[in-house]
Amino acid sequence: MIITMVGVAHEPPNYAATDLSAGFGISAALVTPDANGVFPAVQHSNGLPPAPNFAGSVNGAMQAVFSYGGAMIFPG
Repeated sequence: MIITMVGVAHEPPNYAATDLSAGFGISAALVTPDANGVFPAVQHSNGLPPAPNFAGSVNGAMQAVFSYGGAMIFPG
């Protein structure tokens, strides 16, 4: 915990990682507002989304891994 607090205090925010987690790695059109400032609707897919590079696909897979990684900690 102390290492995390020191890192946050001495490093700027990682905006590139934030953009990738919002969908920018898949397509910039997914996170870019139109002329009226309205963002596009959330899109879902049941497989790998079409991506111009490998990073978008890996980011989607990592989101799934992190989402369910702690599920075994909380037994029903």
